[in-house]
Amino acid sequence: MIFRKSMMKWLLLLSVIISLCVLVPATLAFMFDQAGPIVNTFVPPKGLDGQVPVQIKVTKEVVCEGSGIMSPAGFQFVLEDNASGQRMTATSNADGKAAFQLMYSGLDAGETYEYTLYEVDTGIADVTYSRARHTITVQVLLSEDTLVAKVLLNGAETAKCHVTYVNRYASDVHVQPPATGDMGNPALYMLLMAVCVAGMILLYSKTQDKTTQE
Repeated sequence: MIFRKSMMKWLLLLSVIISLCVLVPATLAFMFDQAGPIVNTFVPPKGLDGQVPVQIKVTKEVVCEGSGIMSPAGFQFVLEDNASGQRMTATSNADGKAAFQLMYSGLDAGETYEYTLYEVDTGIADVTYSRARHTITVQVLLSEDTLVAKVLLNGAETAKCHVTYVNRYASDVHVQPPATGDMGNPALYMLLMAVCVAGMILLYSKTQDKTTQE
């Protein structure tokens, strides 16, 4: 009976030791694993580091209803961001051409931007300005790892955004495009340069004569 009780104690002690040998390392390993740093790796989709341009072209036409002629140059246009209210301006050249250049990056992917394009009435006499207002929508998308921009003009998708504004001019006065570049008289400049050179030569000659006499 005593031997049996002693045997039971040894078996109980042995089972406790075995349990500790198994559980303690497992517990410590679990604790160290949980305490270790957790690292999440995010790989952004390809194409987000690119850029995509969008060009909005404008053509100005002037219909002359009198005998006068007006150039399509110098007319002003505004492209307004409907969300922020920010405005870009462009002015038509001698051919009546103007353009807006927009640039989008990967940060714009998934976004939609809406703009309003219109002409500025600058109050030129005898000119009837176009009141047309065009809505331009730009959707920036990521298609097959490539950043693309889908452009809609007044709700219709377009590959090239091009708008024409027509003004009417009712006068007999000819209006020329604004002067550009240097319109000075080159002959006058050449004459002044020649006078300066002649003066320098004359002054040099008198100095040489004075030196010789001394």
